[in-house]
Amino acid sequence: MKILAGLYRPSRGTVFVFGHDVHFDAISFVRKKVAYLPQEPFLFPGTIEENLGLGNPGASRDDLLGALELALAAEIVRGDPQGLALVVGEGGRVPGTSE
Repeated sequence: MKILAGLYRPSRGTVFVFGHDVHFDAISFVRKKVAYLPQEPFLFPGTIEENLGLGNPGASRDDLLGALELALAAEIVRGDPQGLALVVGEGGRVPGTSE
């Protein structure tokens, strides 16, 4: 998928999509049709609420909690007195702690 998305070049050979080299002729076509979603989550420095709000700025508190339920991460918010206001950093770490 990373090769198709143009993030990497193949170590050998060429990747063609509809007869066009992905890296020269078809990259814009492929990027319009294919999405790459890495499996490593990324959190921006800020609160959990701010991070969740990036996906839907108009989301209600219930919407955000529902998203956490779907992601099997609601216990993180329930287990902390700051709840959605919990500040997180890179990799989901809580600044100033070893967590």
